[in-house]
Parts: sequence; structure tokens; C-alpha cells
Amino acid sequence: GLSQIDSKTFGFMPAQLIVLLAPSSGGKSVQLLNFADHAHRVCKKNVLYFSFEMSSWLCKLRHASLISEVDYSRLKSMSISPDEREQLTKSFNEINNGKYFEYMEAIEDPTPEFIEQKVREITLQKSKPDIIIADYIGNMTTRATHKNAKHWEKNGDAAEGLFKLAKRYGLPIVTAQQINRDSIKENRKRKEDGKSSAYYQDAASGDQRLMHLATYVIGMEPSKEDNLCWYHPVKMRDAWF
Repeated sequence: GLSQIDSKTFGFMPAQLIVLLAPSSGGKSVQLLNFADHAHRVCKKNVLYFSFEMSSWLCKLRHASLISEVDYSRLKSMSISPDEREQLTKSFNEINNGKYFEYMEAIEDPTPEFIEQKVREITLQKSKPDIIIADYIGNMTTRATHKNAKHWEKNGDAAEGLFKLAKRYGLPIVTAQQINRDSIKENRKRKEDGKSSAYYQDAASGDQRLMHLATYVIGMEPSKEDNLCWYHPVKMRDAWF
């Protein structure tokens, strides 16, 4: 749904792993939800949305706020007017387009294995999903990862698991990872000194498997003062920019 990214990637295709990079509270979840909503409402796709840090209820509230343009904080406190309630109902009726948008709360089992289990279940119950959203890889591990593994090793294992899942089922999987703020500052200085050219790659949390396996890695740099978000092409395999 972002025309500049769509025109360069030709959309997210089957068997691709797409990763957003952003700082803490940098809009990762909001952007993932925007991608998912566009895929569902505009492109008429089946969406399977996994949240590894928020409950399904909070995800749905965010989605309701997005499509109805009713303020999220007021939705959360249920202090909405009759007109807003009507707008909310109308918005959700418009979502019912013959395709599903399913939320899966995965806080207890944040693994690619859990995702695969749910893909199989919903394929039998309804139909195969067209796209998977995994929010986000920083909270993920795998069932096979050693319990004493370092945090970045767990994330790397999860990235490898998502990559294999995308290939096995022919699905685009869109996820996100957090950027280490201290690494950004250090690498910005190196860049200014002419010693570094791509600080986002160095600053991504986790091991190099994330960068190696992803088809597209897109950095997000929010500017709340200007109400803008800059998007940086970190890795754009099979794309032009």
C-alpha cells in the first residue's frame, strides 16, 4: 500500500521473507498492521496475523481504530459516541469481503512451529492464507533452540524458521526487528567518518541470518516532530531503487 515500495518490489510475492527495521516504539506494529489491512481490504487476501507481544483483543482494537479512524485511546476505554459506534460497525461490515483476517495470540509459544501449526489448521478449516504477519521476530525463538541460547541466537533461529516456512508453503511472511539505538549512534559516527555505509545492517538486533535470508529489509526512521516516517532500502534483492 506504500506506492514507492510497491513499485520497487512489485508487491510481496510468495516464498519471500520481508523484514522491517525500526527503533523501539518506532511504529513496527502499526506498519505491519497497515500492510495486513491493505492486503485484506484492498487486495482481497486472506491474512493470518500473529502477535508475540500483544493480546488478540488489543490487536483488534488497533485494527478497529485504523479502519474507522476512531481514536485508539477512546476505543480502549470504550468511551465512544453513538455516531462513532455506527462508523465502527460500518467499517467492520466493509471488511467482510469473503476473505478472512485472523488474529493469533502467540505469546506463550512464539515460534515458527506454532505458526506452521496454525497455518495447517486454518487451511483445513477455511482456506490457505495468502500472507502471514509475524509481530515481531525480536520476541521469537524456536522449539529446538537451546534454553541457554543468547537472545540474538534465538532471534536468528526464528528468522531461519520463518524463511523455511515461507518457502515450504509458498507464502510471503512479513515481520519486524528492533534496531539497537546505541549501535545506530556508533555507526552514524562511523558513517560520518567515512568508515561505514549501511548502519542499519550493523544495527539490527540478532545474528546475520536475518539479513542473509530476507528478500527485503526496509529500515523505518520515524520523525514525530514532522509527522513523517522515512523508509530506507537496506536490502532489496530482485528490486530496483
